[in-house]
Order: sequence, then C-alpha cells, then structure tokens
Amino acid sequence: MKVGADTVIEELLEQHPELNRVFVRLGLPCFVCGEPVWGTVADVCRRHRRDPARVLAALNAALEAGS
Repeated sequence: MKVGADTVIEELLEQHPELNRVFVRLGLPCFVCGEPVWGTVADVCRRHRRDPARVLAALNAALEAGS
C-alpha cells in the first residue's frame, strides 16, 4: 500500500494503527486518543497547516520500514 494525499485517514489507521505515531511525531492529532478522524491526509494537513509532502513521505517511509 502507498499512502497518497487522497488516502482516507480512518481507513489507513484501521489497516495500520501503528502509523498514528507518525502523525503525532509530525505535530498532528493523536487519532487513537479520541480525536475525530474525518477526511484524507490532504485534509488533515490543510487543517493543521502541515506540508503534505513531508507527511506523505514519513507515512510511506514508516510503511516501507514495517513501522
């Protein structure tokens, strides 16, 4: 699986809950801690003013490494 800007966060974390650490490390909400999970990676980056390319690179690197 490759994470893209249009990847739905809820579906991503259902399949790979370990990726929540990547979101937290990048200053994004901890979705496992009760933060509502709506939208895509691009949506959350826009909402929290993060660089989507950096977030996507980190998520894909974690997936490739077996997180």
